[in-house]
Amino acid sequence: MSFSRPTLAELVQRTRNDTLSRLSTDEALRRADAEVYARVFSGVAPLPQAFGAQAALVHADGNSPELADLVRELAQRTATGYLFGGLASSRLTAPQFALGANGSQPGQGPAGG
Repeated sequence: MSFSRPTLAELVQRTRNDTLSRLSTDEALRRADAEVYARVFSGVAPLPQAFGAQAALVHADGNSPELADLVRELAQRTATGYLFGGLASSRLTAPQFALGANGSQPGQGPAGG
């Protein structure tokens, strides 16, 4: 069975649209919150130090020995401690990556990895 893999930009847009459909009815607040929730970051292309995340979408390899510590640390970096996402599981390898193209996310420089 074959599955189509969405691009990072498509995932960000889906997150933004989903958030917009569920937030309060105040239009300005809905737009502002959706932009914050739709940002994607990783260790390769971190957000600016002053950025204060309310929550984080997290995906990880469940076989990572340091996973519990990383999840705990990431939760502490959010204002609410709220993380959501999933763990990869596979009999073979389960690669995880998040790279942004230069300029694809406002305020981020080139990504590598």
